[in-house]
Amino acid sequence: MVKRKVPDSELTPEELRRREAQRAQQQAAVAARERGEVFESTRRTTFPKRKPLEARKEAERILIRKSENAARRRTVQKAIKADRAKAPDVVVVPIYWKGEAKQMARVLLACSDVEKALETSKWKVMLDSGHKYTPGQKFAHWEHKGVKLRVEIGPREAERGECTVARTFAPGEPALRKQRVSVDSLLDVLAELHAMKNPGDEGGGGGSAVADAEEEANAEPGRAGRLRVARERAAQEGSRAWSAPGGGGGGGGDDLDDDFLATGAGREDGDEDKHEDQAKAPSAKKSKTAGSTSASSAPKRKVVKF
Repeated sequence: MVKRKVPDSELTPEELRRREAQRAQQQAAVAARERGEVFESTRRTTFPKRKPLEARKEAERILIRKSENAARRRTVQKAIKADRAKAPDVVVVPIYWKGEAKQMARVLLACSDVEKALETSKWKVMLDSGHKYTPGQKFAHWEHKGVKLRVEIGPREAERGECTVARTFAPGEPALRKQRVSVDSLLDVLAELHAMKNPGDEGGGGGSAVADAEEEANAEPGRAGRLRVARERAAQEGSRAWSAPGGGGGGGGDDLDDDFLATGAGREDGDEDKHEDQAKAPSAKKSKTAGSTSASSAPKRKVVKF
């Protein structure tokens, strides 16, 4: 098939200019070849290689699919953030010593069991198993977010299959705590504490001197004295076993009061008297030193011997 030559009268001005520039380039190339030179065109137009039609359509489909997946992912992320922003009804806080891997594993396993037991109920439960904050700081965080109920599980409670349930009435105030609660009766205890409006409904708040007395009465012989000594020392130092700056909860869930003692396993009831004697010893030393200073301040008589 022979192409018909289009006359110049039918061409557009842009096409005419292009053809004139092409003729000029051809004439310059012929002249350079006659002189034995290499002609280099001043006009170099390189057009990118266009992909086939099917490849372009596939690329468009990939872009559309990516945009749809991104929109779907953003919707899911927004729903997850909104769900996380809602405070749970009950928070489970594990309590364990740092560096004790076996102890941590036992406590976290017990906490997961409690979480599974509460998932089937009406309560929205969350397990706060983070390592960044102490239990006391976790207590304060959830109290200020409006969580009134929490379940505390320590090492000894994990071994016994029990937990401590705490009910807070105001952020930063001591919580009302029920110790040695079994998993079977956990739902009933949570419902009972949730129905309370003020800490006086059970005759006392969260400091619980009554609970301490009950614990000492139920303790084995020899341990009650250690518990009293540990509480006295904790009161003197102004600290608690598991509390942290800003902690609003009133102590941890485990009865680790005897951990304040350097050698708690070897102490008996008679050690409380020793502790009181040691507390009185500094005052006796002060009185002796005060008497010696008063005697030294008195004027001395000079004795002359012949």
